[in-house]
Amino acid sequence: MKHYFTDNRELPSDRKEISFRFLGYDYRFVSDAGVFSKGEADEGSLLLVKTVLEEPLQSPLLDLGCGWGLMSLLLKHMRPQLQIVGTDINPRAIECARETSLKLNLPAAFLVGDGTSALSDPFQTVILNPPIRAGKDVVYRLFQESYDILTKSGCLYVVIRRQQGAASAAKELERIFGNVSRIALKRGFEVLKASK
Repeated sequence: MKHYFTDNRELPSDRKEISFRFLGYDYRFVSDAGVFSKGEADEGSLLLVKTVLEEPLQSPLLDLGCGWGLMSLLLKHMRPQLQIVGTDINPRAIECARETSLKLNLPAAFLVGDGTSALSDPFQTVILNPPIRAGKDVVYRLFQESYDILTKSGCLYVVIRRQQGAASAAKELERIFGNVSRIALKRGFEVLKASK
Protein backbone atom coordinates (compact mmCIF):
# COMPACT_ATOMS: atom_id res chain seq x y z
CA MET A 1 0.00 0.00 0.00
CA LYS A 2 1.31 3.44 -0.91
CA HIS A 3 1.39 6.25 1.62
CA TYR A 4 1.34 10.02 1.18
CA PHE A 5 5.16 10.33 1.06
CA THR A 6 5.29 8.92 -2.47
CA ASP A 7 4.63 9.97 -6.03
CA ASN A 8 1.10 8.59 -6.24
CA ARG A 9 -0.36 10.39 -9.24
CA GLU A 10 -2.09 7.20 -10.39
CA LEU A 11 -4.65 7.50 -7.55
CA PRO A 12 -8.01 8.90 -8.65
CA SER A 13 -8.25 12.59 -7.80
CA ASP A 14 -10.72 13.74 -5.14
CA ARG A 15 -10.03 17.48 -4.97
CA LYS A 16 -11.70 19.27 -2.05
CA GLU A 17 -11.51 22.43 0.02
CA ILE A 18 -10.58 22.31 3.68
CA SER A 19 -11.98 25.16 5.77
CA PHE A 20 -10.73 25.96 9.26
CA ARG A 21 -10.06 28.80 11.68
CA PHE A 22 -6.57 29.45 13.06
CA LEU A 23 -5.43 32.27 15.35
CA GLY A 24 -8.52 34.33 14.54
CA TYR A 25 -8.43 33.91 10.75
CA ASP A 26 -10.56 31.76 8.45
CA TYR A 27 -8.76 29.74 5.79
CA ARG A 28 -9.65 27.57 2.79
CA PHE A 29 -7.01 25.22 1.45
CA VAL A 30 -7.10 22.80 -1.48
CA SER A 31 -6.53 19.12 -0.76
CA ASP A 32 -6.79 15.85 -2.70
CA ALA A 33 -6.64 12.09 -2.37
CA GLY A 34 -3.22 10.65 -1.62
CA VAL A 35 -1.87 13.60 0.36
CA PHE A 36 -1.09 13.83 4.07
CA SER A 37 -4.08 14.82 6.22
CA LYS A 38 -6.27 15.15 3.15
CA GLY A 39 -9.42 16.03 5.09
CA GLU A 40 -8.31 18.46 7.77
CA ALA A 41 -5.63 20.78 9.06
CA ASP A 42 -3.64 18.39 11.24
CA GLU A 43 -3.04 19.23 14.88
CA GLY A 44 0.72 18.69 14.80
CA SER A 45 1.29 21.10 11.92
CA LEU A 46 -0.89 23.76 13.56
CA LEU A 47 1.08 23.40 16.80
CA LEU A 48 4.36 23.75 14.92
CA VAL A 49 3.17 26.93 13.18
CA LYS A 50 1.84 28.44 16.41
CA THR A 51 5.11 27.61 18.16
CA VAL A 52 7.49 28.95 15.51
CA LEU A 53 5.51 32.19 15.27
CA GLU A 54 6.90 32.91 18.74
CA GLU A 55 10.47 32.33 17.50
CA PRO A 56 12.72 34.85 15.69
CA LEU A 57 12.18 33.28 12.25
CA GLN A 58 14.71 34.05 9.55
CA SER A 59 14.45 33.89 5.75
CA PRO A 60 14.72 31.94 3.68
CA LEU A 61 12.53 29.30 5.32
CA LEU A 62 12.14 25.75 4.01
CA ASP A 63 9.00 23.71 4.69
CA LEU A 64 10.45 20.24 4.13
CA GLY A 65 7.76 17.74 3.14
CA CYS A 66 5.25 20.59 2.85
CA GLY A 67 2.26 18.51 1.73
CA TRP A 68 -0.57 20.73 0.54
CA GLY A 69 1.15 23.83 1.91
CA LEU A 70 -0.55 24.22 5.28
CA MET A 71 2.45 25.35 7.33
CA SER A 72 4.09 27.34 4.50
CA LEU A 73 1.02 29.39 3.72
CA LEU A 74 -0.07 29.98 7.32
CA LEU A 75 3.42 31.31 8.04
CA LYS A 76 3.38 33.43 4.88
CA HIS A 77 0.05 34.95 5.95
CA MET A 78 1.26 35.67 9.49
CA ARG A 79 4.80 36.74 8.49
CA PRO A 80 4.52 38.11 4.92
CA GLN A 81 8.16 39.25 4.90
CA LEU A 82 9.40 35.64 5.03
CA GLN A 83 10.72 34.08 1.85
CA ILE A 84 9.25 30.56 1.94
CA VAL A 85 9.98 27.46 -0.13
CA GLY A 86 8.08 24.20 0.27
CA THR A 87 9.19 20.84 -1.11
CA ASP A 88 7.41 17.50 -1.24
CA ILE A 89 7.96 14.19 -3.02
CA ASN A 90 4.23 14.05 -3.83
CA PRO A 91 3.41 16.03 -7.02
CA ARG A 92 -0.30 16.09 -6.18
CA ALA A 93 0.42 17.74 -2.83
CA ILE A 94 2.54 20.37 -4.59
CA GLU A 95 -0.29 21.06 -7.07
CA CYS A 96 -2.64 21.68 -4.13
CA ALA A 97 -0.12 23.97 -2.40
CA ARG A 98 0.40 26.01 -5.57
CA GLU A 99 -3.35 26.32 -6.15
CA THR A 100 -3.98 27.49 -2.58
CA SER A 101 -1.05 29.92 -2.79
CA LEU A 102 -2.66 31.56 -5.82
CA LYS A 103 -6.18 31.57 -4.33
CA LEU A 104 -5.00 33.18 -1.10
CA ASN A 105 -2.53 35.50 -2.85
CA LEU A 106 0.28 34.25 -0.62
CA PRO A 107 3.43 33.99 -2.74
CA ALA A 108 5.62 31.01 -1.90
CA ALA A 109 7.62 28.61 -4.05
CA PHE A 110 6.56 24.95 -4.10
CA LEU A 111 8.84 22.34 -5.67
CA VAL A 112 8.52 18.61 -6.26
CA GLY A 113 11.49 16.78 -4.79
CA ASP A 114 12.55 14.07 -2.36
CA GLY A 115 13.88 15.89 0.68
CA THR A 116 16.23 18.68 -0.37
CA SER A 117 17.08 17.13 -3.77
CA ALA A 118 15.43 19.99 -5.71
CA LEU A 119 17.35 22.66 -3.77
CA SER A 120 20.83 24.13 -3.89
CA ASP A 121 20.73 27.38 -1.89
CA PRO A 122 21.06 27.38 1.92
CA PHE A 123 18.22 28.18 4.32
CA GLN A 124 18.13 29.98 7.67
CA THR A 125 15.12 28.01 8.95
CA VAL A 126 13.68 24.56 8.23
CA ILE A 127 10.32 23.34 9.51
CA LEU A 128 9.35 19.68 9.36
CA ASN A 129 6.35 17.55 10.24
CA PRO A 130 8.13 14.30 9.33
CA PRO A 131 6.49 11.53 7.28
CA ILE A 132 6.40 8.97 10.10
CA ARG A 133 4.76 6.31 7.90
CA ALA A 134 7.73 6.46 5.52
CA GLY A 135 9.90 4.98 8.29
CA LYS A 136 12.67 6.03 10.63
CA ASP A 137 15.37 5.86 7.94
CA VAL A 138 13.54 8.45 5.82
CA VAL A 139 12.79 10.69 8.81
CA TYR A 140 16.40 10.63 10.01
CA ARG A 141 17.65 11.28 6.46
CA LEU A 142 15.45 14.40 6.42
CA PHE A 143 17.01 15.50 9.72
CA GLN A 144 20.48 15.15 8.18
CA GLU A 145 19.44 16.93 4.97
CA SER A 146 18.04 19.76 7.09
CA TYR A 147 21.37 20.11 8.86
CA ASP A 148 23.23 20.07 5.56
CA ILE A 149 21.11 22.79 3.93
CA LEU A 150 20.97 25.14 6.93
CA THR A 151 23.25 28.16 7.22
CA LYS A 152 25.74 28.21 10.08
CA SER A 153 23.31 29.84 12.50
CA GLY A 154 20.19 28.15 11.12
CA CYS A 155 17.48 26.30 13.06
CA LEU A 156 15.36 23.21 12.44
CA TYR A 157 11.91 22.90 14.02
CA VAL A 158 10.25 19.46 14.10
CA VAL A 159 6.83 18.38 15.37
CA ILE A 160 6.36 14.74 16.33
CA ARG A 161 4.06 12.72 18.56
CA ARG A 162 5.55 11.24 21.69
CA GLN A 163 4.06 7.85 20.82
CA GLN A 164 5.56 8.02 17.32
CA GLY A 165 9.15 8.38 18.43
CA ALA A 166 9.72 11.87 19.83
CA ALA A 167 12.34 10.60 22.29
CA SER A 168 14.36 8.75 19.65
CA ALA A 169 13.97 11.68 17.22
CA ALA A 170 15.38 14.01 19.88
CA LYS A 171 18.38 11.70 20.33
CA GLU A 172 19.01 11.65 16.58
CA LEU A 173 18.76 15.45 16.37
CA GLU A 174 21.21 15.71 19.28
CA ARG A 175 23.59 13.40 17.40
CA ILE A 176 23.38 15.41 14.17
CA PHE A 177 23.20 18.98 15.52
CA GLY A 178 24.91 18.59 18.88
CA ASN A 179 21.88 20.12 20.60
CA VAL A 180 18.10 19.81 20.81
CA SER A 181 15.41 21.36 22.99
CA ARG A 182 11.70 20.75 23.41
CA ILE A 183 10.02 24.12 22.99
CA ALA A 184 6.36 23.02 23.03
CA LEU A 185 4.24 20.12 24.22
CA LYS A 186 0.52 19.73 23.58
CA ARG A 187 -1.80 16.72 23.50
CA GLY A 188 1.01 14.26 22.89
CA PHE A 189 2.82 16.39 20.28
CA GLU A 190 6.29 17.79 20.90
CA VAL A 191 8.00 20.59 19.01
CA LEU A 192 11.76 20.11 18.94
CA LYS A 193 14.32 22.75 18.00
CA ALA A 194 17.88 22.08 16.90
CA SER A 195 20.35 24.84 16.01
CA LYS A 196 23.37 24.54 13.74
